[in-house]
Amino acid sequence: MGLWRSADSGRSWNLVYPDPSSISGVLMPDDHAGVVLRVAGSPVPPMTALAVDLSDSRRLYAVIQGVFHESGDWGVTWRPSHTLPGGGRRIFVDPQSPARDRRLYVVGASNVTIREGGLWKAQPGPANVAAFLDVSAGLPSNGGLLVIYGLTASNLYVSIDGGAEWTEATRLGEGARLRAVATSLSHPHVAYLS
Repeated sequence: MGLWRSADSGRSWNLVYPDPSSISGVLMPDDHAGVVLRVAGSPVPPMTALAVDLSDSRRLYAVIQGVFHESGDWGVTWRPSHTLPGGGRRIFVDPQSPARDRRLYVVGASNVTIREGGLWKAQPGPANVAAFLDVSAGLPSNGGLLVIYGLTASNLYVSIDGGAEWTEATRLGEGARLRAVATSLSHPHVAYLS
């Protein structure tokens, strides 16, 4: 599918990744409107997570094939910097961290990897959880570490310390089939389940 950018509030869109001039083909492998772009005959790897810096919309963060990448030019070029255990499904940018070296939280299948001060630290997820179905997180407005809600089909797990430790939330009853979790980016003490 690639990465598309709009600079006019969504009225028009331009492909920025991969470079449009490098596309060698377009494949529609099924009848579900899926499109696979090809460069030099190979499929373009999908981005599984994407975030925009809070103070500079030119700076993007992405996970491509389990590797964290950064762009400083609206996604035209990418610099890989770290292989993530568990890949990446969501990226959270700490707005209180220095703009030149953001604290970043990358939630993988069931774990969290943090970049702080240029160093990466991988933290395991909850015991016996192979993958979250959904994830939401927020940073307390008075400072502190990311509060993360990780949802499985039957349980909700919560970390109040950026993924270092996890607790199972109060059970909602036998047979609960959970699908979605949400919280406010700046008020994570309130969360919603569906």
